[in-house]
Amino acid sequence: MYVSGGLTDWSLNDNNQMIFNPEQGQYECTLSLKQGWYNYEYVFLKDGDTEVTSARFEGNHYETENDYLILIYYRSSRDRYDRVLGTKITNTLNRLSY
Repeated sequence: MYVSGGLTDWSLNDNNQMIFNPEQGQYECTLSLKQGWYNYEYVFLKDGDTEVTSARFEGNHYETENDYLILIYYRSSRDRYDRVLGTKITNTLNRLSY
């Protein structure tokens, strides 16, 4: 198990490998980071493999259904407000669209 992402330059090495702590019953990793926002994920690399997977921790949500509300606005250079020109509700699985 590794912590991977922008904070580790998307590489896997001993510095970002998570080690199981039997006393706590959890995997742990210590990284020295500067203050800020970081993009990261937990990934698993099976011994002997070269391809990592995050599905073990994150799940696989490629069929997740999402609804979107689309609002189209217009503001004239003379106005102090936005006008709604149109709206649309759509669904990623196209079950709902009006």
